[in-house]
Parts: sequence; structure tokens; C-alpha cells
Amino acid sequence: MIILRYLAIITLIFAWALSADAGRIVTGPWLQAVTTTSAVIMWESDTEETGSIAYNLKDDSQKQSVSVSPMTVPKAVDPDNPNMMDTHAILYEAKLINLAPGERYQYDVQIGDDQHGPYQFATFAPTGAFKAALIADMEGLRLGCHTQGESAVIHKVEAYKPDFMLVAGDSAINSLNREYRSNFKMKPKLFETTPFFPVRGNHDNRTWSVFNKWHATDMSGSHESHDYYSFDAGSAHFTMLRAQPG
Repeated sequence: MIILRYLAIITLIFAWALSADAGRIVTGPWLQAVTTTSAVIMWESDTEETGSIAYNLKDDSQKQSVSVSPMTVPKAVDPDNPNMMDTHAILYEAKLINLAPGERYQYDVQIGDDQHGPYQFATFAPTGAFKAALIADMEGLRLGCHTQGESAVIHKVEAYKPDFMLVAGDSAINSLNREYRSNFKMKPKLFETTPFFPVRGNHDNRTWSVFNKWHATDMSGSHESHDYYSFDAGSAHFTMLRAQPG
């Protein structure tokens, strides 16, 4: 009986050790670069293993699946302040293509046995009206979540239920992994279901900036540095222009 008890304890410890090593989704997902026929979805995990995303039309049980390789982002380092605190990040990006215009989809993201979802998003309709929200300073909203005024703003954005958001720069103060991570933890339900279209501000433009790693910087899902990009929503055309070059 004692031997069996010890075996049971050893089995539990072994199972705990295996689960501790298993990959987990730690941030996201967040939704970007939605068009009439495509969407970009990103998330973060704590281990470098292949992830996947499964998606389908909301009223259709037939799912499609895409495998996604990890992208490791080293911690950001300021040469003049090497002790600045940051962490590395392991990011994933899936671009869904050949979607139907003006339709609602649901999706799940997965790393190992850790599956999150289902979440929902809608592709843009080729014409018609829409609701949009403009956020001028994401970093201010994140820090303001601890103050009544700016906290009320992000709550109102969520309650407004926009079809998409425009983020006009300064998503961070020092352009660190931990800052962009915190943005997506601020209102996860908002970013899981509502696409946003960002442009870099001066605080995102540090020489060590990791802004491009956390955001699709154009409609192709690129992570290169672009000064501008544009997209269509309904009957309108938008151009996202970075005012500060460099």
C-alpha cells in the first residue's frame, strides 16, 4: 500500500513537470489588417513551438487550420540604459486569406494542448456604413487604466463596439516588449474581436524599437518599417501616415 502511494506521488510529480514544460498562450490573440477577404491574427506564447489557428464561418462547422511558426523577439536594449527592464517575446502571426466579404468568422488559437477560443471577427463589407474609434495614445490609455478619466475612455471604446480602431501612434513610452504586451492585456476582449490599424508615434520610434514585431505594419501582414499604408472599409478609404520620419 505504501509503495502504491509513493508511485502515485511520483506519477503526479512527473505529470506536473510535463505540464510545466508545455507551451502556454500568455497574451492575445489580437486582430489586425482586416480586409474584405483577409485578416491577420497574432498571439504570444511562452515556448518556441509550432502553433496553429483554426477558423470557420460562424454558421459553418467546417473548419480550416493553419500552422504557424514562432517568431522570437529579443528583449529591447537601450545602449544608454542597459539596465532598462524588458523581456523577450515569442510571437505568432497567422494571415487568413480567401475569406468571404462582410461575413462573421470564429477562430481558435493553439500552442500544444493550450487552446484559446472561440473568438469572433467580421470581414469588411465592400460598401456601406461602419463604426470606427480613433485612439490617439494607446500608452496613455494603458497607464490611464489606473485613473478614472482615461479608464473611462477605453471602457467607452469597448462599449461603443466599433467595427475597427485607428491607433494614431505612441503605443508605448520606450518601445519595449513588456509595454506592447501590456496593451493587449489591457482589454483582451476588445483586441480579440475588433481589428486595429496602428501607425508608429515618436515613442514607438526608438532605435531599439520592437513596434514592428508586435504589429502588422501594412495590409500584407509585413513587419518591415513603413511610413504609410492604406486600406478600405465600407465605402471609405483610409491612409495611415507616420508624421515623424526615421
